[in-house]
Amino acid sequence: MQGNIVPNKCYKFVKDFQPYMTALKTCKSFHENATLLVIESAFENSEYSQDSDANFNSYWIGLNCINDPYKYTWLDGSPVNYTDWEIGNPNNIYNWYCAYLNTYMSNWWTWDCTVGQMYACQYYLY
Repeated sequence: MQGNIVPNKCYKFVKDFQPYMTALKTCKSFHENATLLVIESAFENSEYSQDSDANFNSYWIGLNCINDPYKYTWLDGSPVNYTDWEIGNPNNIYNWYCAYLNTYMSNWWTWDCTVGQMYACQYYLY
């Protein structure tokens, strides 16, 4: 895991295509307190986008509306104070309830949670 963007926060971009919940389980296999990546500022969004592999551009993040299709929440319970949705997103018309970071555009899109996607994991050192 890496950790140079937010103090005490380690993160990893995983180049393995997994559905959303499987990706979350894999993150937890790295560290018991791990979750999919939480992005809380424009700075973080930009830095993570730049730090990812340039050959890949779509990573699941920890934002979803699985429990309530009208309310997006972070998996770790952090408040949703910052978003960077692509125009037309979030799009729940087709039950696309999970968010991913498009690192090429440095913004967020929604997609079907059951579709395999690369993903980003995080955990805090404290």
